[in-house]
Amino acid sequence: MSLYRRIANKLGRESGTGTPAIPRQRRDLEVFVVNENIKFQVYWKNNHNGFGTVIIILVDNREIAKFDCLGGANGHYHISPHFDFRILFHEGPISEQIDRSFLELKKNLQRYLARHPSADFNSISIPDDKFEEQLGLAHAKMKYLLETIPGMK
Repeated sequence: MSLYRRIANKLGRESGTGTPAIPRQRRDLEVFVVNENIKFQVYWKNNHNGFGTVIIILVDNREIAKFDCLGGANGHYHISPHFDFRILFHEGPISEQIDRSFLELKKNLQRYLARHPSADFNSISIPDDKFEEQLGLAHAKMKYLLETIPGMK
């Protein structure tokens, strides 16, 4: 992890505002826009943490949640403001971790925002129709990446 990323993470944690969305090389990145406040980034990665698909939820350009669907014991997710803490998936295969990620987002994203230490996030309301639409498209993209990137399964 770069020094810049470590400092940005630390500042985000201390201020309770979430982790700044820092541009990185993200393979086949696609952004799904719910509204001016809420976006999803979907991409795939292959690094020391594992090989699989990722979805990041951005609220006001801050990472609120990140789901690393890397399969087996490598699969995990993070919820702001505790990005240092990994929540491990119980599901093993990447495809099941992807499905679990979207179930988690449907059921709990509004709760994550309401309980966030930053008041800026507490008042954000998720528009059901556009949210469901973009979430479905992001889910399809993650499944597509899983099926088409050689060696990911």
